[in-house]
Amino acid sequence: MSAASRCWRSPWRRPSTHRSSSAAPRLPVRRSGACCATWTLPSCWREPRPSIRPTRRSRICSATAQRRVEAALRRGEVRVKTPLGTDLRFRVGDRPMNLQDGDASAARARTAKVLVDREVELPCGVLRVAPLEESVSGVIAYPVTQWDGRPVEGLKLHFEKGRVTRIEAAAGREAVEAALRSGGPGSEAFREFALGFNPELAVPERNPWIPYYGYGSGVVRLALGDNTELGGNVTSGRPRWWDLFVDTTVSVGDTVLVRSGKLTGP
Repeated sequence: MSAASRCWRSPWRRPSTHRSSSAAPRLPVRRSGACCATWTLPSCWREPRPSIRPTRRSRICSATAQRRVEAALRRGEVRVKTPLGTDLRFRVGDRPMNLQDGDASAARARTAKVLVDREVELPCGVLRVAPLEESVSGVIAYPVTQWDGRPVEGLKLHFEKGRVTRIEAAAGREAVEAALRSGGPGSEAFREFALGFNPELAVPERNPWIPYYGYGSGVVRLALGDNTELGGNVTSGRPRWWDLFVDTTVSVGDTVLVRSGKLTGP
C-alpha cells in the first residue's frame, strides 16, 4: 500500500496502516530518510480554532466589573466596616487603579502607569489601589491572625492620617509591636485597599492569612507598608499584605459596593 493511499488522521501523526471507513482526506507523504516523514497538507485543511466562549470566571475576572467599581471609588470617601469593629475611611483621588484581570498581553503592558501594572496575578480577579495617605483614618479590627510568627487575638489598629497611632490586642500585642518596629517606619503606614472579584475562590477558614493572590469575590485586603509600586508615597517599610476580610461592607456615600462580604454593585 502506498503512503498516498493510507488514511490521513492528523498532520502531526505518522500515517496509519488501516483504511478509514469514513471519507477522510488523503495526505500524501514524502519520505526523507529512514525514520522521518514530511507532511504536505491538503488544500482543504484549516487549522482548528478553539471555541472561545466567555465563561463565568472570565466575565468576572474581566476589567468590566472592576472598572465600574473603580469609577465608584473615585466619587468620594470610601468607608470599610466589619462586624468585629473595623471602621476605616479614605479617599483614592486620582491614584492609579491596578486591575488584575489576567490580561498579560503586550498591549496591556504598554498602558502600565505603575510598577504593579506589569504584574499578572493568577488566579485573576482583584482591584488594588493605594489610597491618599493623609485621608486614611479609623480602625481596623482583625480576626485571629499572626504577627512576627505568633498568633494575635482581638487586634485593633487605630489610624490617623494614614499611620498607626494606637494598638489594642487581647493577646499578642508584643508580637505586633515587634513586627512593626522591625519593618521600619513605613511598616506603620497604611499601604493598600484591595477588593476581590473571583467567585470561584474562597479564603480558607484555617490559616486565612495564607493566600495572597486570588482571594474570592467580595473579599477585602487591607495592607500596611511600602506602596510605591502602586503609586503611593510610603517609601519604606516591609509590606504586610496578607490580611483578608470576608465580611466587610464597603460603601461610597449612599452607594454600597460590598455588603457583608458580597459584591452588590454599583
